[in-house]
Amino acid sequence: MIPRKWDVGYSLYHANQFLPLTDKQIVRKVQEYLAQYIPEFAKAKVVDQAVVRFQKAVTHFSLGSYQYMLEEETSFPNIFMALDWIKTRHGSWSQVRTKF
Repeated sequence: MIPRKWDVGYSLYHANQFLPLTDKQIVRKVQEYLAQYIPEFAKAKVVDQAVVRFQKAVTHFSLGSYQYMLEEETSFPNIFMALDWIKTRHGSWSQVRTKF
């Protein structure tokens, strides 16, 4: 069961086909994707949203930048860092990782 209120972050890479869609259409599409894994998302009511488009944008990192990235864990037990600029010790570290 999904909690009554939940913040969800979702990133679409190589998704130029979504650029002409409205925010509402993109949010609906994301709900459909998430519902494939957690069926309750199909019935979820979206109360707020932020859709940002970066046409032809890429994430890139310079050689040697890994040592300057933030650690995933913080000094707070219930807070962690997420997204591109953290160390994860995984080969796909240049892609977004979101944890719930």
